[in-house]
Amino acid sequence: MGGVVVWALSTRELRVVPIGVSYGDLAAIALTAVTVILAVFGLIAALAALYGYRAFMKVSAATAANVAKAEAVEQIKLYMTETAEPVLVEQAERVALRVITPQALQELIREQVNAMTLGDQRDVDLDQAEARMVDADTLDDLDHDEDQTEE
Repeated sequence: MGGVVVWALSTRELRVVPIGVSYGDLAAIALTAVTVILAVFGLIAALAALYGYRAFMKVSAATAANVAKAEAVEQIKLYMTETAEPVLVEQAERVALRVITPQALQELIREQVNAMTLGDQRDVDLDQAEARMVDADTLDDLDHDEDQTEE
């Protein structure tokens, strides 16, 4: 190919003998030129392959990560519903039975019933706040009535 380009750019006449090059030397030069051209093309192909390989690895890694993430979420959901949930429920029941004894439950119910029937400090505070609001509303109404009678 290189020889054809040189020949096309020159006088379109290939003269070998006048400059003292034999046909054997010319064949060796032509084969060397072809070898160099093939090496350059090989180098270009290697660089393109390296770039393509890196791009392929980048895309495949991103795709693998997305697929693995989706599959991991699915497997975790499956594990939680089939395996972990019954174990967690069983453990929660054990802890609840240790913490909430029948005596503690009865005491908690008594406290709540007493608070509802007898009241506690929160009820007293709430009643006092409500009385202050009623007094404030009554004073506002009286002030408003006095303002209307003066007009």
